[in-house]
Amino acid sequence: MKKKLAAIIGGVIITGAVLAWYINIPPATPKKDNTTAADTATSTTDDTPVTPPAAPEPPVATLEPAPAPTPTPLNLVQFDLGLTSASTEEDVVNAMHKMSHEKVRAVQKWGALPMSIDTIRQVEGVVTVSKFEHKAQLLAIINKWKSGDFKSADADHNFLWELEGGSEGKAFGLLSPAEEQAYFDSNFQVDVKGVATYSQP
Repeated sequence: MKKKLAAIIGGVIITGAVLAWYINIPPATPKKDNTTAADTATSTTDDTPVTPPAAPEPPVATLEPAPAPTPTPLNLVQFDLGLTSASTEEDVVNAMHKMSHEKVRAVQKWGALPMSIDTIRQVEGVVTVSKFEHKAQLLAIINKWKSGDFKSADADHNFLWELEGGSEGKAFGLLSPAEEQAYFDSNFQVDVKGVATYSQP
């Protein structure tokens, strides 16, 4: 009987010791996971390689026509009148008469020369140093033209026309700016530097 009681007591003690040991065991530390969000995002469940997204298509260039060059204004056109210090009054009057054709209305016109700052300066340079019979009248016309005053260009034309003994082609009015341009374009062509040449032989 004593042995049986001792066995029970011994069993209780052993059981208590085991329980006390089990309760005092520290909890297992979970293994630290070093996987980053980027690793998770790029990982796959199979062995299929990850294909990077295709680069966007570059925009298709559209070919636009080059802008047309701006035409040279008539008053800025350059043209060599061929006048020199040896030119006669008849040479200058003839040149100025043909220049005035760009501004006036007439039934007939023979010859054309551009009316521009460049050509006006050329006739001025010759007349200024000349001893022409009609020097004063020619300079008066030139000074009006230099200032852009063509209100009396028809009268100027007729004065020059009469000096040349004109009988046909008397001016009777002024052209509109559009008509001036059309007259110029029918006689001349201008290069990219603003230099005019005859468009017809």
